[in-house]
Amino acid sequence: MTAPLLAALAALVALAAAGLPEQDDPRGRASAREQIAEERPSLEARWHLLQQAQKERARVGQRGRERVQGGAWVNLGPVDEAFGDNGARFTRVDSGRGRQLVLHPTDSSTFYLSTAGGGVWKTRDAGQRWEPLTDALGVLAVGALALDPAAPEILYLGFGDPFDEQAPGLVRSGDGGGTWSDPVLLQATYKGGQFLSGSVRDLAVDPGDSAHLFAGTDVGLFESHDAARTFAQVALPGPSGPAVASVWSIAWAGFGTFLVSGQLLADETRIQGANRNGRDGASPLGLWRTSDAGHSWTSVREGLPAGEADHISRATLALAPSTTLDPLTSRLYLLAAARVDDLADSHQRDVYRSEDAGQTWTPLGVNALGVPLNPNERQKDLDVMQQQAWYNQAIAVDAIDPDAVFVGGSEASLRSLDGGATWSVMTEGYAAYAVPLASVHPDFHGFAASAIPGQAHAIYAVNDGGLYRSPDAHFAADGKVTFSDALNRGLATHLVYDLACAADSWPAALQGFLIGGTQDNGTRLREGTTGTFDEVLGGDGVGVAVSREVADNNGSPAPRLLLASVGAGGMRIGKSSDGGKTFSDFTSGMAGEPPFLVRFARDADGQTFFTYTAPPDNAVYSTKGASWSALPSVVHLPSGATGAFVTSEGKVSALHALGAHPLRSGVLGAAGDAGTIYFSHDGGANWTMAEAVLGVDSRRAQGVKGTSSVAFPPDYDPSNPAAQTLYASSIATVLYDGTTPIPPGFGHAFKTTDGGKSWQPLLGSGARLLPDVPVEAVRVDPADAQTIYVATELGLYRSTDGGGSFDRLGAGLPLARVSEICFTGGALYAGTYGRGFWQLDVLASGNPAGVRGTGDANHDGKLDGLDLLDLAASLGASQADPRYRLEQDLVGATNQIDDDDLAALLARFGGAP
Repeated sequence: MTAPLLAALAALVALAAAGLPEQDDPRGRASAREQIAEERPSLEARWHLLQQAQKERARVGQRGRERVQGGAWVNLGPVDEAFGDNGARFTRVDSGRGRQLVLHPTDSSTFYLSTAGGGVWKTRDAGQRWEPLTDALGVLAVGALALDPAAPEILYLGFGDPFDEQAPGLVRSGDGGGTWSDPVLLQATYKGGQFLSGSVRDLAVDPGDSAHLFAGTDVGLFESHDAARTFAQVALPGPSGPAVASVWSIAWAGFGTFLVSGQLLADETRIQGANRNGRDGASPLGLWRTSDAGHSWTSVREGLPAGEADHISRATLALAPSTTLDPLTSRLYLLAAARVDDLADSHQRDVYRSEDAGQTWTPLGVNALGVPLNPNERQKDLDVMQQQAWYNQAIAVDAIDPDAVFVGGSEASLRSLDGGATWSVMTEGYAAYAVPLASVHPDFHGFAASAIPGQAHAIYAVNDGGLYRSPDAHFAADGKVTFSDALNRGLATHLVYDLACAADSWPAALQGFLIGGTQDNGTRLREGTTGTFDEVLGGDGVGVAVSREVADNNGSPAPRLLLASVGAGGMRIGKSSDGGKTFSDFTSGMAGEPPFLVRFARDADGQTFFTYTAPPDNAVYSTKGASWSALPSVVHLPSGATGAFVTSEGKVSALHALGAHPLRSGVLGAAGDAGTIYFSHDGGANWTMAEAVLGVDSRRAQGVKGTSSVAFPPDYDPSNPAAQTLYASSIATVLYDGTTPIPPGFGHAFKTTDGGKSWQPLLGSGARLLPDVPVEAVRVDPADAQTIYVATELGLYRSTDGGGSFDRLGAGLPLARVSEICFTGGALYAGTYGRGFWQLDVLASGNPAGVRGTGDANHDGKLDGLDLLDLAASLGASQADPRYRLEQDLVGATNQIDDDDLAALLARFGGAP
């Protein structure tokens, strides 16, 4: 027995004498997909997803070991990126899109970051180490987070990113995020109709009453008097009776006084429209105030200059915390977007200031007519929100100085040190090489100002690139403010759309090759086998593909061809022939533009690629690297007629995905609108439309829409019509009629054995069922037709018997959406929408270490006997062993739990992680 293990046992004996802490109650832990509206997941289905997550936790166990096959997942990050081509060569560190930073009121080292798709993260050492708190909840899309200022270990978390992944519900934690309550639904009633909230956009806890809080949502304002156990809808006054409204921002303004900003909707039908995904630039401002802790509310729109409120849409409130001693004279600021009819062109209207707790407001001229003290060629005026004012809004006031105000928008941010009289440009986006300003990622969503007396009051910015800190924003000279991106290290929250990895035939030096596309953080290329991912293309990185061939690139091997799609001012495709070091624009030969979530398929020959364009071109293209060629794509319909890509109803069918046979060149599948699947056996010249809509078989007359993938098994034989097996998946949550929820046992992954005449669901059986949730992709092992992988909203599942039964694959993967997977050299890689890149290696240990654990296996905020027991049970486990847990792998150069990890835990035993 090793010395560290003896020490561990001695510590456990001492703890046993004092009494071990009680085990946690497992019940307490619980898109940018551009689908057409009728194929988006309904909120009722998102609620169903939460229930499925609870079942998964019960089935696989909180630690994910009881029902898993294979080894353990290791998170690759990105954790420490070197940015490449954003117009210049410089380095930055980023993380996925953030929502807000919540600071502990008395401990400057503890704060929480909520993210759009990666859940909530906590640090106890001012950002040196981060730990995820919500991996087991089943929903990682966060709308709002708040803590109780009188009891900071109490947290409230509202689900649903306002601009992407909708999700209903709100949960509470009483132990700093270690455990969470069951979710509470927020449901509004308008004219007898029931409207479930899909996004909690802001939360405010009453500093004078810990049980009292408000929740602002896309369907209105809600209030709780029992610490979020129950909520009641607040009847906000409208122009003629109760308002139909969405709420964006809530601000406490002193004892019993709250301000609420939102948008007045013409009627309840607007709740289902643009307001649902945050793109509502047409609905006018609603502004309300209470001075009696919510017993009564009045509209204070009229406190703005005459008629001004009708020209404002979304707006964000900010309180000057140092002015709240008298709630009649509290100072607030209001950052407002201009109201427009064109939802994609909403500019900055102004910033307004109130000296009487929101009763009256003065415009400050912070818009395109204002000029900063330090204008530059990129930011000549004060309109920093620009065309995305509906999306990027951030404003905060320094905790000590009420005249220090910070405003964030699209590319730039502003600062005023005189209460809004004058403004200077504080930061620029990643084109800062041309401007001598702090370089901070674009698209601001929030600021936070530390407020602990006697300590430096830093300013934090939250945006599409994560979290940034400035120690001098409140005193540095104009144009000299500095921001650090170091807090992003360790935050594995990137929103991954797609990924591609090395081929088995590549040399050993390239076996760690991995490339992926991420939301607004570019196309990322892994450096060797590290957790560093270079940004090789900026903007939104989406689809990626890599050839099977390797070429000699100046004495070193590299993929012969790399393709990556980019969304930045329109979709385009980049091509690289030097392993991703350089890219060139590659749209030659295309008559149209790819759709946002475009995908590539690689032919079995290893060097031919296929992709597609959006309507009206709506064509399939192929290339071997020179230019794209449009394929004839004659579609043979079930009626015997020929035509273009259409649905069973004869409407134009936009393509969502392509799939190529792993061994037979020219065999392709395509997923289109309205549950339509197509096959080609001649490289895309001719396509056969499946007779049955996806999901339809002899028992079911109705199928599903929302097609998301197609995949061929290696034994697919195009010459044998009687044995044409193909797999396909769907992210739909309603049946083909668009209203009926998908019933239990219907499925989201399907196979056909008759070339599309009928579809059978992949469900599993007995205790080994596939979760009843949307499926992003179904893939078949290219070497084994009986091994099927299904990437779902809750993780990755595998069947080794052709779909007869399914098991969750590997330990440690969060209950997160797996966007795509790829195989190479015994390793399996997964890209998640919100939790970055992951690797599962079932062959051997010794893989380079991934993101490091904190030792706190149960996330209770202390390193105690339970954590020691967990580590002792995992000693000797490598990544190939399902006993391996990332939380217990604290140190070392490989993914293995050994004596060094035990010694590291013992060195901090009894303290915080």
